[in-house]
Amino acid sequence: MDPWPNYINQTTAHYIKHQAEAIGEMLPCLRGVEVHAHLGRACRHDPDMAPIMDGNIPVEGYYMDCGWGYFGFKSSTVTGKYMAQYMATGECPEILKPFR
Repeated sequence: MDPWPNYINQTTAHYIKHQAEAIGEMLPCLRGVEVHAHLGRACRHDPDMAPIMDGNIPVEGYYMDCGWGYFGFKSSTVTGKYMAQYMATGECPEILKPFR
């Protein structure tokens, strides 16, 4: 049985071209940049797809923001703000406490 049933591990020239064009539209300064390598990986998450956000336990200065399902990238700006606050103050913001 395939442990990654929805994971494609082969990148085609068509896919790289498509991605390069999309990046060029979003960031015109990158138009014409050559792709010399690519990296494919599996995206792992917790079974309930809920994130884990915590820090300083058991290692001081170690913070984690992981375990997201497929929506983590959409939430990264707001979680980044609160994780930065947590790291700067050492106090976990209320909004993050349910994910400890």
